Amino acid sequence: YSYQNKYLITATLRRDGSSRFGSSNRYGNFPSVSVGWNIAEESFIKDNASWLDQLKIRGGYGVLGNQEISDYQYASVVTTGINYPDGKGGLIQGAFPKEFASPDIKWEETAMTNVGIDFLALNNRLSLTADWYVKNTKDILLNVPIPISSGGANDPIRNAGKIKNTGFEFNLGWNDHVNNDFSYGVNFIGSFNKNEVVEMGAESQSITSGTIHGGTYTCKTLAGYPIGGFWLIPCDGYFNSESEVQAYQKNGNLIQPSAKPGDIRFKDTNNDGTINDADRVYSGSPFPKFTYSINGNITYKNFDFAVTFQGVTGNKIYNATRLELEDVTRGTNYLATTLDYWTPENKDASVPRLTWNDTNRNSRSESDRFLEDGSYFRLRSLQIGYTLPVSLFKGLIQKARVYVNAENLFTITSYTGYTPDVNASSVYSRGFDEFIYPSNRTFMLGLNVTF
Repeated sequence: YSYQNKYLITATLRRDGSSRFGSSNRYGNFPSVSVGWNIAEESFIKDNASWLDQLKIRGGYGVLGNQEISDYQYASVVTTGINYPDGKGGLIQGAFPKEFASPDIKWEETAMTNVGIDFLALNNRLSLTADWYVKNTKDILLNVPIPISSGGANDPIRNAGKIKNTGFEFNLGWNDHVNNDFSYGVNFIGSFNKNEVVEMGAESQSITSGTIHGGTYTCKTLAGYPIGGFWLIPCDGYFNSESEVQAYQKNGNLIQPSAKPGDIRFKDTNNDGTINDADRVYSGSPFPKFTYSINGNITYKNFDFAVTFQGVTGNKIYNATRLELEDVTRGTNYLATTLDYWTPENKDASVPRLTWNDTNRNSRSESDRFLEDGSYFRLRSLQIGYTLPVSLFKGLIQKARVYVNAENLFTITSYTGYTPDVNASSVYSRGFDEFIYPSNRTFMLGLNVTF
């Protein structure tokens, strides 16, 4: 509904049904409503701000549903043909419940509230769109672990979690058509986001991920922290002498009894006198705090130029590639960084002392030795084009444009892996980099023709 193009309201209600849920929870109702106020249409603005082209304040609330689980999770599945010995040398045919029924599972719901502004001024040259939002997802469809003694082959599905995303997005631009020969524009797009797990299936439940070396995890999802956050044992420099090894003790007992000068000193975070999984601490999020891009374009007569920069900041990456290739005990290929190893004369080395047996476990995957800053700034694309004069084609062709395009020309980052653009297939291991293939640097020559 619109009243004089000043006061706007839109409302919808959708009702969805899915056969993936039982008959009592098959349908879900998902409403949404949005309101807007075109302030620029008010007389007190029109009469006093001729430079203002648009100013709209808006807000909205809506709910969406998710049913992405396997079929028939609400029903029990019994697998037959399972034989077991009868104690006399024979077999007895049996069966066991492969899947436990979850008859009460229902739609996962995501409710989003947002407040925004749309602004245009100076003959549409200056533009700003900004949104603040809160997105709450509840009744998340999760596999909740059950005891192995239950006999089930898989953990059952439950509505067992809540996740909250809070953020701010904006698009600030300036576009100017100076004359028939020259125009240009630039846009700065940014997004701040905070991800937090509010609730899991049980208070103590967590999901481990980012596994390597026999299943040792590097990431964990639990209430109060982001999805797939890093939980690692902090490193605290090197032992530079035998006296430092002997001095690192608790109640007269050495905390790292197998350490030698040149080994990594790990922090005893819980102060119990030993280094183990209990010393893991939250070490950072794989999700960037700020994601941005800068887009620019210039047109002069028949020439055109466009460039896009893109980057992120505030995220961490676990460089499992380094874990594999800086561990000299494997006897395989090594990274060149292993040449800068610890010696009494090189105490600021990149890697600890070289040793075949690694009694101190310097290359343990559960430490933050391989955790790095994932921030980067990249020239994503660069394109230069030229539109050929129409007179050359004597009416046969309406328009012909030749262009050169380059992608991923350079990346500025402190990350030492192949690429900082890490986004693993699983959301629980988003920042886990194990030989992720880097983005290609691409050069193209093209021709666009309109007949």
